[in-house]
Amino acid sequence: MFKFTSRVKILYRYKSTEATNETPLKQGPPFTPKVGNLLNEVKKSYLRNTETVVSASIEKHQQNAGHLPTWKRLLGEKVIDTFSLDMDRIRSGAIAGTLYYEMAKQQGLFVADPKGKLTAQQVQESMPVTAKFYYNDLQLPTTFSQWFQITALHVWMLFVRMRAMPKAIGREYQQKLVDTVFSDMEKRLAYEMRISSGSIIERYKKDFNLQLRGSVMSYDEGFYLDDATLASALWRNLFAGREDIDPTYLEQLVHYIRTQLYVMENISDFDFSRGRFFFINPALRYEPLSNADIAEIKEVAKMARTDAAVVNPSDKTSLSSEGW
Repeated sequence: MFKFTSRVKILYRYKSTEATNETPLKQGPPFTPKVGNLLNEVKKSYLRNTETVVSASIEKHQQNAGHLPTWKRLLGEKVIDTFSLDMDRIRSGAIAGTLYYEMAKQQGLFVADPKGKLTAQQVQESMPVTAKFYYNDLQLPTTFSQWFQITALHVWMLFVRMRAMPKAIGREYQQKLVDTVFSDMEKRLAYEMRISSGSIIERYKKDFNLQLRGSVMSYDEGFYLDDATLASALWRNLFAGREDIDPTYLEQLVHYIRTQLYVMENISDFDFSRGRFFFINPALRYEPLSNADIAEIKEVAKMARTDAAVVNPSDKTSLSSEGW
């Protein structure tokens, strides 16, 4: 259980000397989370393909994959079988580089309006539920830099899970994820911030790369040590070290991260490598799963694992299905 022994201890333990005041953080009321159902949240990971669409780009990707011409599918199977291609590493592009990046990206996504044509209400209506949590409930500013910090937090959580995979495969997944982060960022910098200079974009990318590295290291430290250290890392990165925030914001975020990592720990390598994962709602407070809940999740996971029995060369895998 996350406890605050001292507000000063947490907010000032690692006080930043580089906090920016360019976009003042609005002082908001304490955050009071609603009760969530962790069982239903976890089941989404296995029912997502039929019940939840991550984004239009992912939906299009899934439709194209499902309507592959027979001759192309057979040719692909033949090539995979002939050259004994490592499908676990090949899947990393589609899963980590497309699906998981889209999930991380959308957590704090808001409509870019560089020309100022949208009203505040239109911007609000376009936000996913998770983005409203960060920008409304936690009073964070809707800026490109803030979106990046929210995305970096979720990329880090994906990194934690990928490190637990077999070393070579896990590194492939991490690399594909990082490559996509900065490839997409280059496009967003050009459009949202209206930067036409390639050299300036490269400087921004280097700066954000350093920010990502720093965030990963600080979150790793908090994950390994204690909740106070993790809260300090969140305060420095997400809130830029500002002093006018309510401690309940950090409390909820720490609860969300600990719960999310618990869920990811129990997803098998086999299921994770096939995209059977979905971020839980960060605005809710969850109770631990009961033994009956875990048994139900295992049954759902087993039914979703229709390709567990290797039939085609493209289904080959060395990853374990041990877990949920």
